[in-house]
Amino acid sequence: MKLVAPFLAAIALPLLWAPTSVYADTKLIPLPASMQVLPGAPFRLTSNAVLVASGAAATEAQTLAMQLRAATGFALPIKASGVAAITLVLAPALQGALGKEGYKLESSSRGVRIVAANSAGLFYGGQTLRQLLPPQAAASKPTKGINWDVPAVSIEDKPRFAWRGFLLDDARHFFGVEYVKHLLDNMAARKLNVFHWHLTDDEGWRMEIKALPKLTEVGAWRGSETALPNVREETHTRYGGFYTQEQIRDIIAYAKARHIDIMPEVDLPGHALALITAYPEAAPKVSGEGVSAQGFTSNVISPTRPEALAIVDKVYDEIAALFPFEYIHIGGDEVNHDAWSKDPQIKEVMAQGNIKNLHEVQMAFTKRLEGVVARHGKKLFGWNEVMDDRLSRGTGIMSWTGAGPGYDAAKRGFPVVMIPGGYSYLDMGYGGAVGEPQSHWWAGDVTIPRIYSFDPLADSNNLTTAEKERIRGVQAGMWAEFVRPWKGEVVSIDNYWQAADYKIWPRLLATCEVAWTPQQKRNFDDFSSRLDADEYQRLAFANTFFRVPVPDAVTLKAGVVQINVPFANAEVRYTFDGTIPTATSPRYSKPFVLDGRDAGRLRVRTFFDGRGSTLVVGAKAEPIGSWKEGQLKAEPVDLSYDATGNLASGGVWRAVFRRTGGDKPLRLDKMVLLINGSPVAQAGLAEIQNKGDRAVAKFTVPAVAANAKVSVIATLAAPEGDNVRGNITLVKSERLEPALTVTSPYEAYQSNTAAMAGDWDDDTLFWIAGYPKSGVLATWELGEPVRVRRISLASGARDGTKDQLLGGDLEISEDGATFRKVAPFTYGSAEAEFANPTKIKALRVVANQEQKTWVMLRDPLLR
Repeated sequence: MKLVAPFLAAIALPLLWAPTSVYADTKLIPLPASMQVLPGAPFRLTSNAVLVASGAAATEAQTLAMQLRAATGFALPIKASGVAAITLVLAPALQGALGKEGYKLESSSRGVRIVAANSAGLFYGGQTLRQLLPPQAAASKPTKGINWDVPAVSIEDKPRFAWRGFLLDDARHFFGVEYVKHLLDNMAARKLNVFHWHLTDDEGWRMEIKALPKLTEVGAWRGSETALPNVREETHTRYGGFYTQEQIRDIIAYAKARHIDIMPEVDLPGHALALITAYPEAAPKVSGEGVSAQGFTSNVISPTRPEALAIVDKVYDEIAALFPFEYIHIGGDEVNHDAWSKDPQIKEVMAQGNIKNLHEVQMAFTKRLEGVVARHGKKLFGWNEVMDDRLSRGTGIMSWTGAGPGYDAAKRGFPVVMIPGGYSYLDMGYGGAVGEPQSHWWAGDVTIPRIYSFDPLADSNNLTTAEKERIRGVQAGMWAEFVRPWKGEVVSIDNYWQAADYKIWPRLLATCEVAWTPQQKRNFDDFSSRLDADEYQRLAFANTFFRVPVPDAVTLKAGVVQINVPFANAEVRYTFDGTIPTATSPRYSKPFVLDGRDAGRLRVRTFFDGRGSTLVVGAKAEPIGSWKEGQLKAEPVDLSYDATGNLASGGVWRAVFRRTGGDKPLRLDKMVLLINGSPVAQAGLAEIQNKGDRAVAKFTVPAVAANAKVSVIATLAAPEGDNVRGNITLVKSERLEPALTVTSPYEAYQSNTAAMAGDWDDDTLFWIAGYPKSGVLATWELGEPVRVRRISLASGARDGTKDQLLGGDLEISEDGATFRKVAPFTYGSAEAEFANPTKIKALRVVANQEQKTWVMLRDPLLR
């Protein structure tokens, strides 16, 4: 496949990545169910090689040969019989042992043999063979000078789950045919088999419906000169696009050849602004109030208006005829039911049908859709909000708000696919680095370790065998609100394709293994060892703009800096003057002594084939000391700790005393910092927060001379008993922490007062007790103005969506009196960046609608 030149140019692939002899790899992702590395010489694929396959196996041989020809340049003819380098055999009798998608692969110096009960198994065996070859086997054009060696192995493999999927949001941004095929190639190479294609949303309609031409004439475009407006500070004049039905058939055929089913999603009745803009008669005749989770109004179609239902029927009739997969996804999530609250027609239908509430109105709409698609022999899938016992048990539930709704659905008889946002949404941040492109944040950072930790059957002890079988599988997804070109100080992303690849890879590799590999064989340390330079080269040779991994950890202990490189022999470079490391900066090879330098000004990056990663700033302090059970008493005692090398610069610091064992509270009464034996800073009761399980002392340090001896004396007590052990860590603040006062017109829940949203303690927050109305929720008044380039403020629980602000704005003031809006709250958080340093004297959070939950507000982040 040929991709556009700007996309390829940014990859900057070398023609010859390695010496001419490349060591064959057995580090496979996903890990097979069973693999033995055998003694003996490897098999070498040469220009004289022949593939042997007959009958249905010949089709899979053609696919494998096409992939290998592209990379090697060899002819690789296919014969029905004879001596072969690679043999593919269908053996239906192995169905019981291998299932529909399993395979056996054996290689020796004589050749490679792949056996499976079904064509899908032969295909996946072929993909394993490509991984056993050098990384250049993933390339779309020949690489010369490579020894195409396959190690001697015996593999017997089959997937854990039948459904192994990935969702692409093509509605927020239009990616086009070539990118979709590029994505399908990468999915197939890692044994994913369902492409969940999100084709419609508020921001765009991407699929031709011949009976409703305005869906693409109007709904596929947004900008300043179109009916659909720009979103999220876009400046498009006219942006968008759509897939013709002919293009969709081409993509379906392309996916089928790679054993990928395509499930289309048309999200209704919410997320429908593009549809309503094209056909206003689909909206309720009288629209109610409220906004969607993304801040849109008028984005819910009428569930009862005849004109709307006729449009819905035409849409699903054409979708059912176009897509061969058994399921059609109807969305059904985040519906603003208030939009229906004032419509007399809806009220009349509710009265006639004895429908009690607006949720049941949506259920009736979904039930009707079951009948529409059933006429075409199809079934529905929907997000977990649609789950209702009145639906057919053939309707599938996709669990996104957590795994819990999925387990509940399985117990109630529905087929389930797990895609919990906190483990599966690749539009969330990677975490752990500075300079990352903008991402969603409501589910927290979705890191590779977090993704890998997810087990779709974690609650299996509470499920019967039949209920476990209803959990069909797992998938990841990438929503595209924040998929866009990015010009940052550290990394640059030139186009939407790169932006999507960057968020997807390498994270999706973790989901691939969760979906395929038996749970008992999965181990994160082992997975990390296989996510090595060769695996990144495979992505690079497949024209994939992956995120270059940052070091796993940068730590400081006793004045020694240690960097955990992301994979063996990774090129990690650093600076100590606060500048961004370049490809010529010092290269890390082993731990080194801080030697009086400021750990806060340490900057670390990984480089791969000329591309640099985002930035690790500073070194995470390891504890400088600890105390044992029995060492603290009811009466305060002074404990002394050596902090030399860990505290080497001036600024705002915190000493964190954390309980690591026992069940009794600790108390810090005083802390003194000494430099060369003389006190230079201290924290008394006014600067100390005692939380029971921890105590935090805040203090300001003057400049620290090189080679100075630094120590801490802490006055600690265990007033309720000495069953407490813990440690002390020194942490320098990397954010602005001005003195401020937080006020609110609302009462707090228990001790979670407004002041907690300005105490600069990440473990506390302001929790509003009750349901706030429209208007100011809280105001932060700074003692003195500060200048910032970036400001953000998050609402809700740190892990999940509990008590987030729905519909609101972050406002700032230069004088403390006149405020202006700088960012809306979306998915619970607001964030603004300024081209130039901007003066702030106050900020506030304003709700623009009555809330349906309590609301949590956290410390602002000022940089």
